[in-house]
Amino acid sequence: MIWWVVGAIVLCGLVLLGLAARTVLLRMPELKRAMSRLERRAEQAQALQSSVEALQERMMGLQQQAETVRAGMATVRPEQQDHRRRT
Repeated sequence: MIWWVVGAIVLCGLVLLGLAARTVLLRMPELKRAMSRLERRAEQAQALQSSVEALQERMMGLQQQAETVRAGMATVRPEQQDHRRRT
């Protein structure tokens, strides 16, 4: 009698496990599509990150050029003002 109860409980567990596995297996194509979309987005994000890094490097170079130009203008302006005072 106890073996029948234990067998019924094990059988119910196996049926529930089979139903859960069936649900997951039926959703596999949808999960694969979602995974491929995520992989594409990851590739796009990586490409954008490379572009951002290149832009940051370019911006740093332009900033250095601007500082150089400002320093040059700072030395030119006093010379121009001295020249105007002399004339």
